[in-house]
Amino acid sequence: MTKRAKDTLQIFAVIFAAVVLLRLLVLGFALVPTRSMMPEILPGDYVFINKMAYSFGVGGLLVELFDIKRNDIVATQTKLVKRAVGMPGDSISKKDGDTYFKISNKYFPAGKFEALNLQIPYEGMTIYCRDIEKFHPFYKQAIEQENPDLIYSTAIFDSSDSDLGIVYSYEFKENYFMLLGDNSDYSHDSREFGFVPQSDILGKVEFIYFSAEPQTGELRFDRFFQRL
Repeated sequence: MTKRAKDTLQIFAVIFAAVVLLRLLVLGFALVPTRSMMPEILPGDYVFINKMAYSFGVGGLLVELFDIKRNDIVATQTKLVKRAVGMPGDSISKKDGDTYFKISNKYFPAGKFEALNLQIPYEGMTIYCRDIEKFHPFYKQAIEQENPDLIYSTAIFDSSDSDLGIVYSYEFKENYFMLLGDNSDYSHDSREFGFVPQSDILGKVEFIYFSAEPQTGELRFDRFFQRL
């Protein structure tokens, strides 16, 4: 192989490595196929995800950089695009029969959301319950995510004797968020699947880089590079 050929291969190798690193650490892309984020994001919009908006790195080497802000549009690891409306530590409540639920004094459509009165978990938050099976499903789900091999086992709970018997407690390992779609009537979101851990948030959705009408394929040029 000639020196020129070797140099060319090295250049392509460097470019390829740079693209892989950018794709892994910085750049993310997602198609929004549903009406869940209308009117700001339409079905057929392709969005750019800034993976470095909140953290840098992957897996156990992840370094937190900035906080997720209320009302940021974020994408999860599964490329689900929603708005962060509930922050770690926020109170969230809904009574039976209510058509709205409340997060820190702001109301949102309840849909099929069940009655509850909880605090959105944050790292280090401790909850207490004498009967583990009576934990709210959202809390159970979060505990299962943090301890997939030990779900509902008393091994993951601290216990202390009291006049009422054994009281179990659990300390959450990370922050959680409530993610909702702007178009609440057509959104599969935290009202159904519960709190989303920070580790499941891929990054912040910054802008629409491409858009096409889903049925006809007609390009919507006015939406190209529209910031969100």
